[in-house]
Amino acid sequence: MVKVLYFGNIRAAVGKGEETLAPALDTTPYQLLLTLAERNGAAFRDEIFREGLVGLRDDLMITINGAVIGADKAADIQLRPNDELALYPIFPGGG
Repeated sequence: MVKVLYFGNIRAAVGKGEETLAPALDTTPYQLLLTLAERNGAAFRDEIFREGLVGLRDDLMITINGAVIGADKAADIQLRPNDELALYPIFPGGG
């Protein structure tokens, strides 16, 4: 089982703050996000992926068990049982 946490606009697109999933063995975060995009529709997909599902958005932060992973690593890392995957939109701005 993998726990997925949603924040900000991503949470609004999914309609919940978290869920627990049972992905297939050797699933990568990228593969799981594709599955979630198919299940959750256009609003979620648009928060996660670039137009045409060509890579992850630059303003998306992904953590696994609290450690930030780069979008370029999302297709290379395999999720393990009891992992916690969190999806955060990066908010522009500052002081």
